[in-house]
This record gives sequence, C-alpha cells and structure tokens, in this order.
Amino acid sequence: MIPEVAQKYADADAVDLSAVERAQAESDRTTTTRTIRKPHAVTVISLILRPILMIAAGTIGDILVEPETTASKVLSFIGAPTFALLVATILAMYLLGIRHGWGKHDLSDLMDAALAPAAIVVFVTGAGGVFARVLTESGIGDAVSGLLTNAGVPIVILAFLIALSHINDSGFWIATKFLGLSVGGGRKTWTVMCTVAGFLGMALITIAWFVNAAVS
Repeated sequence: MIPEVAQKYADADAVDLSAVERAQAESDRTTTTRTIRKPHAVTVISLILRPILMIAAGTIGDILVEPETTASKVLSFIGAPTFALLVATILAMYLLGIRHGWGKHDLSDLMDAALAPAAIVVFVTGAGGVFARVLTESGIGDAVSGLLTNAGVPIVILAFLIALSHINDSGFWIATKFLGLSVGGGRKTWTVMCTVAGFLGMALITIAWFVNAAVS
C-alpha cells in the first residue's frame, strides 16, 4: 500500500489494510501450497457401489418383506434412488474432497463443472421419457406397432432398430461427455462400436431364433 494512504487510514483509526493484505496473501500461500492426496481405489469403488447396493436392498425388500410393515418402509426409504445418490454424493464430498485437502471453493468449482456434462444427459433422458409417455397416452405406439407387425417385420429386427444407440440416446451423450469426446468423435467411436456390437448380437439372436423355430 502507498505510505501516504496508509498514514491517512491510521490517522482516521480505520482498518489496517496492510494487515488485511498480509492475511490475504498468507491465506493464498496456504491454499496454493496445501497437499491434495489421492484417495485409495477401495474408497472410490465403495462409493460407486454404495448407491447400487442401497437401491438393490430396496428392490429386494419389496419382494421379500411384507408390504406396509416397518421393515418394508425403511428398506423402501433406503432404496429410493434419490436418497441413495444423495448419500453417495455427500460421502464423496467428504471422503474424496475434504479429507484429501479440498476446500469449500474447490468443491464448489468441481460441482459446478460437473453439471455441464451431466445436464445434457439429464435433458436427453427426460425428453426421451416424455416422448415415450406421449406415444403411450396418444396411442401412436400401438398404431406403429400394429403397422410394423402387419408389414411382417420380424420382432428381432424391430428390436434391433429401436435399440441402436445414436445422438438421440442418453448412452451416447454419457459416453461422449464423460470421455471428453466431441459429437463427431462420439459418432466415429461410440456409434460405430454400438453398431458393430448390435449387428453381431442381432446375427447371433437371429440364428438362435431360427434354430429354435426349426427344433420346435
């Protein structure tokens, strides 16, 4: 700070800005030099499996436990996907972030950056659900199904055509965004891989279908 300005602040009994600047500089040095340790693989894997196991517990509880009992309600609450993912997120913030030297601002920046690739996946998946609901409620799905059935299209080919993963599929966007690929790169890699795997799977299923029809 300029000495003349500092003297005027001192004469006016104002806040010692020099002390504030020194404290800020010390804070910046502490933030810059802190050590961020990498988490163990077991911790990462356990965090990934935790929501899956919680949801599985809820699903199994619905099958094995009597409905409307305390145990059934507890398992349903634990196995709710929203709750399971919330628990996993909070644990990840602590175990992978705070315990390994991440500050609140670092976690905030990381979560903000994570929203960008996830948002388009959520939007595409939600749009697909809305479109499916429209087809169901309007009866278009039944009309298209009847039209294809009357046209003699084999069900195995119809399922293959519907299941192809492309830019209107959330799987395509999950793969491209989290692998850091562009749309063109995703079409050259993910779409090609899914197409090859789809044709191979369709060929095997078609052979098995004809063999079963011949034996029957």
